[in-house]
Amino acid sequence: MNTDFSWRSFIVCLITALSVSVSGCMSWEDGWTSMATGSSKGDVKGLFDEAKRIENRADNGERVKELIAVYKKIAALQPANYEALSRIGEYSFLYGYIYANSEEEKSRYYRDTLKYCEQAMYTNENFKKEVAKGKPVWEAASALTANEMASMFYWYCGVGNYWKDCHNVVSQLVNYSWPARAKLVLERMTEINPDWDGGNVHMSWGAYYSALPGLLGGDTKKSESCFAKAIAVDPQHINHLFVRALFLHTKKGDKKAFQKDLNEVLAKDIRTLNFPYPWAAGYQVKAKRLLAQTESFF
Repeated sequence: MNTDFSWRSFIVCLITALSVSVSGCMSWEDGWTSMATGSSKGDVKGLFDEAKRIENRADNGERVKELIAVYKKIAALQPANYEALSRIGEYSFLYGYIYANSEEEKSRYYRDTLKYCEQAMYTNENFKKEVAKGKPVWEAASALTANEMASMFYWYCGVGNYWKDCHNVVSQLVNYSWPARAKLVLERMTEINPDWDGGNVHMSWGAYYSALPGLLGGDTKKSESCFAKAIAVDPQHINHLFVRALFLHTKKGDKKAFQKDLNEVLAKDIRTLNFPYPWAAGYQVKAKRLLAQTESFF
């Protein structure tokens, strides 16, 4: 066997793969650079009321898109309306994560998540000053407060899922710095309020410690502890069960626990939960899909 030729071939293939992947590097224009200026008169309260009505029945992709469209109307009238910008980021992530049918569509919605969450962050004057100094989001996040927790959380989710769902293994290596950048934002959320929104910060750490290999800081014991904390904060947040099944139980090879958590998600009457209806409906959709794929995990 000509080992010299084999190594040269390997290196050529690797360089080619990396070159192709570089064109798919994770980068986007900072959200605040595309913010509209000024404001217009319009029935903002009426639009918020309309959004609430849609939220109460948003159990499929088309209704989630309707919801995003209403919040975009509010943002068009009031470009610095934090609630509208943050909700666009949140529901863009929901659509990309649960209902998008292709990698291209997921990519588009995840990038919208990042764009609008960054615009929401930019309504904080201290954050605005930090980015004016040239700091990136993950460094300027130190200026953010409890008021911006939602935009930080969905930015964190958007980065992680854009990296995981829309990039192959080689491209993930090219973009290896992004998970560490996102972690800085998760750390900031932890400093502000680890119990925020029913334990979503604890849940995120649970997924983090499960997803990483041991050499890079992965730790199943820490993951178990974080998921337990999340569920203790609010057991009605069914996302904790779904995410625990997807990350921790598959990592441990615990098929029984995997099926138990997902079946519990499906057994819930989501109209009675202390959990946003669009998200509850979406996680039931995801739980059905994941259960159908059980054998691929074990």
